[in-house]
Amino acid sequence: MMYKIKQLVAKYLLMAFFIWTSIIGLSFYFNFYFQKKETINVVEKIARESFNKDQAYRIWASSHGGVYVPLTTHTPPSPWLSHIKDRDIISTDGKKLTLMDPTYILKEMMSDYSNLYGIKGRIFGIKFLNPNNRATPQEEKLIKRFEQGEKEISEFIGTADEESFFLARPMIMRQECQKCHAHLGFKNGSVRGSVSVSMSMLPYRNIESYHINSIAATHAITWLFGFLTLLFTAKRIRKALFEK
Repeated sequence: MMYKIKQLVAKYLLMAFFIWTSIIGLSFYFNFYFQKKETINVVEKIARESFNKDQAYRIWASSHGGVYVPLTTHTPPSPWLSHIKDRDIISTDGKKLTLMDPTYILKEMMSDYSNLYGIKGRIFGIKFLNPNNRATPQEEKLIKRFEQGEKEISEFIGTADEESFFLARPMIMRQECQKCHAHLGFKNGSVRGSVSVSMSMLPYRNIESYHINSIAATHAITWLFGFLTLLFTAKRIRKALFEK
């Protein structure tokens, strides 16, 4: 009789243990999945906000036909704008100014401030003013996809510490862009290149790992507490049955 009681209690204990472990396991899986998803959502949001800010600034500069700035060694006259007759002017007080077209402005911002927030930007095209903007073979494929109608291309590149998030959108020819780029032969509304941003995933993966480790520790402690509770309960039940 005592053997049957032990067997019965062990059976229900094993069943309860399986159910409890399954509940904790599923809870951890869903929390793990949502944490991974949240990391991707945060990175995509930051990249798009940075991209949209740069594009808003470029459109603003385009609407004003570019911006004149003081001539310095850091910002010399753009040789790619030599066909603009008023590229270089002198102010009424004798200060030398040079014209920065929207692409020049955006490229300088990307170059000077890419390390500030860890987001790197790039402008590239198949036809270009600045040879530094020449598209690589892979970038040419992206431009072809934009010409076929795609509006955005985003992907995760690399693994481990080298993983990065890449986002690119087409650069569309506008009337206000014709001042500097008309001789390249682009029609208004056509794709004349692309602007991309990329950002390292390492700091975000580190934050993600911290949260996942916290989730794992919490679930492990909860599972252990539940397991010990089951053992204690089973022992009490078995003792009560023996006494009866």
